[in-house]
Amino acid sequence: MRRGQGTRDKGQGSVFVGLLVTCLWSLVSGHCYAEEPQQLAQVIPTDTPLKPTEGLDRQLSLDLRGIDVIDAIKYLAAKGDLNIATTSGVAGQVSLFLKQVTIRDALDILLLTNGLALENRGSVLMVMTEGEYEALHGFRYHDQRRVQTVALKFGNAPRVATMMEGIRSSIGRILSDEGTGTLFLVDVPERLDQMVAAIKMLDLETVTRPAPTVSEVFTLKYNRVEDVSPTLTAALTPQIGALRMDKKTNTLVIIELPHRMPEFRAMIQAFDQKTKQVFIEAQVLQVNLSDQFDVGVEWETIFKNAALNRLTLQASLPSSITSFGKIAVGTIGTDQLGAAVKALQQFGKTDVLSTPHISALDGQEATILVGTKEVYVTSTVSQGTSTATTSESVNFIDVGIKLKVTPSINDDGFVTMKIKPEVSSVARTVTTSQGNQIPVVETSTAETSVMVKDGNTIVLGGLIKDRTTLVRNQIPLFGAIPLLGTAFRFRSDQRTRTELIVFLTPHIISGEAPVGPPMERMKEFKETS
Repeated sequence: MRRGQGTRDKGQGSVFVGLLVTCLWSLVSGHCYAEEPQQLAQVIPTDTPLKPTEGLDRQLSLDLRGIDVIDAIKYLAAKGDLNIATTSGVAGQVSLFLKQVTIRDALDILLLTNGLALENRGSVLMVMTEGEYEALHGFRYHDQRRVQTVALKFGNAPRVATMMEGIRSSIGRILSDEGTGTLFLVDVPERLDQMVAAIKMLDLETVTRPAPTVSEVFTLKYNRVEDVSPTLTAALTPQIGALRMDKKTNTLVIIELPHRMPEFRAMIQAFDQKTKQVFIEAQVLQVNLSDQFDVGVEWETIFKNAALNRLTLQASLPSSITSFGKIAVGTIGTDQLGAAVKALQQFGKTDVLSTPHISALDGQEATILVGTKEVYVTSTVSQGTSTATTSESVNFIDVGIKLKVTPSINDDGFVTMKIKPEVSSVARTVTTSQGNQIPVVETSTAETSVMVKDGNTIVLGGLIKDRTTLVRNQIPLFGAIPLLGTAFRFRSDQRTRTELIVFLTPHIISGEAPVGPPMERMKEFKETS
């Protein structure tokens, strides 16, 4: 028992001596920690580690003197609950005396003073040497230099680069290309801003190096220079490009940088295209409605006619003027015009009022007027000091059938027709105080858009008009006897109700060959009506 007790006392003494030696070695080597140095050995990850950046914002104070850099990293990792790994090349000692700073700032100072780099890889912060970081990414971790490209408009690139040598820092670089007038600046952000500001002051147009521009003349064949110049002007290079135009010769002169001139050639070629045209055949019919059809042509019945299998009702719109009937719009095959006129004759006598033909450019409005210009006189009295002067002016107003058509050509052979017919007549007159007769014009209008295939016909109906005519009859000889002749004279009002039908047939043309109405079809149309 005594021998075992002695052995145990001897072992405890050995442990005490070992601990004492360890403490003395720590004092000699200078490893002294101001705050909780025992935590350096407790590199135990928590059950729920924070994100790599959350613990970096914690604050702490440090008084570390000549300790190993890996021990310092372990201490910061423990304080911030961070997952930090180091490569085999990380080594050195560090002394930090910091008060109330974030772990992020302390780690940045540690990396900077020891030539180390930091990289975030998932939930782990990897500490490595500057050389290892540069081998991975191609640049140094603590390099604050940036690259900026400056394109000179007028200045000489090598000369400007030489002048910038006095502004750049010792780690900055300046490259220049005289051919394109481009400068490549590599430096810290502060020096970059200074150099860019100086370059703006030096980049002025001079006699020795004007802007490298070229000029080219374009003569437009189909479009007008005033129509395309706004678009081209907006595309010019600011402060360099210029555009000149001559309306008389329809010519454009463009001054621009050489590499941009192909762009303007393509734009002008796209704009200067031959405009498509539409040749419009119009037939205007008047149907004197019978008494049983005084409300107008029954278009639903006509469009259901078996003989007109290609007659299609497109729309039925309320009339803007008349209280009876509707504005009916439909399409029909050109070879069935005669059958359509025969179908209209069942509603009353049908007469052809006009067959005008007109050509219109794509998107341009064309107007057809079949009627008269009614004249009326207006008087103006000018009062002088002693006399009054009366002056008369003659005015004209269009009365009859006015048809406005705007075609829009599609690429698949269809034409969209915007149609606005207007039928007007003088209903009565108003007498002014000077005795002038002013006509009161009654107008019926409609407006619609219809898409039709090239060569097919659009039918527009429903333009109904009432007209009352004073009819005087007398018995020959007896009606001319003064006083007694009134017994042999008769007066009556005759009411006439008519409906106008308009047929429009568009044909897409190129303008190179002469065009005109097909004579055989026109002859058949007139004979039928």
